[in-house]
Amino acid sequence: SSRTYVQSASTPRRRRRGCVTSRGYPYEVPRILTLLFILLFAPPVVAQQILIDPYLQDVRSTSAHVVWSTEGDDDNRVEWGTDPGLGQVTAGGPGNDTDAGVVHDVRLTGLEPDTRYFYRAVTGAADSDVSTFRTAPDQPRPLRLAFLSDTEQDAANPTVFEDLVRRGIVPVAAERGAVEEVEEALDAWFIAGDLVDEHGGGEDFVGDFFPRSEEHTSE
Repeated sequence: SSRTYVQSASTPRRRRRGCVTSRGYPYEVPRILTLLFILLFAPPVVAQQILIDPYLQDVRSTSAHVVWSTEGDDDNRVEWGTDPGLGQVTAGGPGNDTDAGVVHDVRLTGLEPDTRYFYRAVTGAADSDVSTFRTAPDQPRPLRLAFLSDTEQDAANPTVFEDLVRRGIVPVAAERGAVEEVEEALDAWFIAGDLVDEHGGGEDFVGDFFPRSEEHTSE
């Protein structure tokens, strides 16, 4: 005796993995094609890179600005302290997109006057070397200042910055201050006008001015 089984029209059929649709391809195929599309056309993930190493601006007795440039915007901060172990963190806001990269500006506050600090800048997974600076004094005392200008590099003057700074200002300041480090001999730098070649675009600062000056602008 044979038995006949009839499935109710209202009972949904279970879709098994690998079964074929009415169009003749497995149910997994659309999902696989979507994944391949995402992998092929998603923007590449680029590792963060520092374009301009940190340099100092407006250093006062209790505050200082740390400025640097990166390829893209990301979470950024400055780690700082009175010893190489750092220990303090100041977070920054969104960067400013320029032709010299994304510029970050973090203001450190609550500093002690006439005190040496260590710091480094961090953007995403990229971080700078640890540098140092000294805050301004809060009591009157003699100051040593350095002024220079026309540091642009061209074919006729390929080493003008080195001539002005490394062979002139640095050794003279160190000798007169009876110290070995220029940071201890000078309280501030003032660099006025004609910093890069005639074009003056962001690429000149990224590739020319800051690579030649970062040893001193970071302190």
